[in-house]
Amino acid sequence: MAAKLVVISMDAMISEDIPNLNRHPFFHAFLKDAACVQRVKSIYPTLTYPCHTTMVSGLWPDRHGVTANEAFLPGISPLPWLFDHSAVRCRDLFDLCKANGLTTAAVGWPVTGNHPSIDWLVDEIWTIGTPWTGESMRETLLSAGTAPEVYERAVRPFENLRVPRRQPASSFFNMEAACAILKEYRPDVLMIHTGNFDNYRHKKGVISDLTEKAAEESDRMLGMLLAAIEETEKPEEYNIVITSDHGQLDFRRYACPNVLLAENGYISLREDGSVKEWRAWCLSAGMSAQIFLKDPSDRSLYKEVHELLEERRRRGDAGFSVIYTAEELKEKEHLAGDFSFVLETDGETAFQNAWSGPYFVPAACEPGTNHAGAHGFHPDKGPRPVLLGRGPAFRKNAFLENADLVDLAPTFAAALGLVLPDADGRVLTEILA
Repeated sequence: MAAKLVVISMDAMISEDIPNLNRHPFFHAFLKDAACVQRVKSIYPTLTYPCHTTMVSGLWPDRHGVTANEAFLPGISPLPWLFDHSAVRCRDLFDLCKANGLTTAAVGWPVTGNHPSIDWLVDEIWTIGTPWTGESMRETLLSAGTAPEVYERAVRPFENLRVPRRQPASSFFNMEAACAILKEYRPDVLMIHTGNFDNYRHKKGVISDLTEKAAEESDRMLGMLLAAIEETEKPEEYNIVITSDHGQLDFRRYACPNVLLAENGYISLREDGSVKEWRAWCLSAGMSAQIFLKDPSDRSLYKEVHELLEERRRRGDAGFSVIYTAEELKEKEHLAGDFSFVLETDGETAFQNAWSGPYFVPAACEPGTNHAGAHGFHPDKGPRPVLLGRGPAFRKNAFLENADLVDLAPTFAAALGLVLPDADGRVLTEILA
C-alpha cells in the first residue's frame, strides 16, 4: 500500500488537553485506536519557529540554525519574523520526500517560505504596517512561494478568514486551505499548522475557559480534514498525525534587559530615543532571552556584561534565575548561535526587546485573570506536547510515555517508508506498525 502522511501541528497543545479533546466526536473516534506518545520533550528555546524546524528536520537548533522566531536586528521594532526557508541551514523531510518522488504540501508551517521542495505551499507570513486584504495578501503570499493557481484554488475562497494571528479565524483558514489542496492535488505529504491553543494560552494562561473553546474548535478542524480525506480515492492509505511544538507557562510580567544594558552604557540612544550604537543587545525568546555582544571576541566586554547580569541575578530582581553561557548551551542543550549568553526565566517573567521605559512591564492579561501564558523557557519545565498517530503505519493503541521533539521527523519519514539521514532523533518504532 502506498503511504500518505498528513501532520497537524496544533501549536501549544499539551497532553493535559487530551481529556477535553476526547469529549468531542472526531477526537473521540480518532483516539479510540490511535498510537500515542504521552509527553514529547521540546527543544531550547521552546519557541514555535525553532520547534517546527526541528519537527521537520530531526535536528537540534545548533544544527538547523533557527534559534528564535524573529530576526536579530538591534534597534528595529517591530522585528521581522523568520518566515522564509532561507533561515534554515539543513535539508529536511520535504527535501527527502521530493528526492524520493513524493509530492509535498504545507499550509501555515513555519519557516517554509519559498521552500524549494514544497509543491503546494501557503506560507505562514504576514506584512507589518500594511493592510492584509485583497492584492496585498496575494502579493505577499506569492512572494513567499504560493503558486498563482494554488492561491486561486486554496486561498481566494477563504480570504476573509485569513487574518494573521487572529484566532480562531486564521486556524480555520489554514485547515480550509489544506483541505482544498488535499482534494485538488492529493499530495503524498501535507503539513498543517494551527494556532488557536497557543493564542488562547497567551491570552489567559495555560488552563482557562478558552482552552475548552480551543478543544471544540480543534475537533471541528479535525472533522474537516477527515471529511476531505474521505473524498480521496483511497482514504485508507492516509496516516494522520496530530502533535504540537511546546507547552506554555503562566507568567505575570515582562522584563526588558535592553533597558538594563542601556542604563549601563552598552546601548547608546539618540535624543529621539532611537538606537545610536550598541555593544550588547538582548533578543527576546519569550521566557528566555539571548544576549549578543557586538564583538564576541572582546573578553573584557564579555566579562563586564556577564558580571552585570550575574549581579542582577544574585539580587533576584531581574526576572531571570539562570545565566547560560554559549559553551554550556552547545554542550548541554544543543543550542548555538551568535549570542554569548541566554537568560532563563525566574518562572514568572517573560522578556521583551524594548530599550527604553521601565525595566518591568505587567503582562497583558485578559479580564478575570492576573497572568498570561508564554513559552521559550527551558524544555524541562512545564507541560509537554503529545503525539497521536493513526493509519496503516501506526500500531493501534500503541503507547509510549516519553520522546523528544527531534524524534518526530525520523518517525514521519519511517511512516512513509523512508529514512531521514543524519537526524539527531530516532525512529519511534514502539508506535509504528
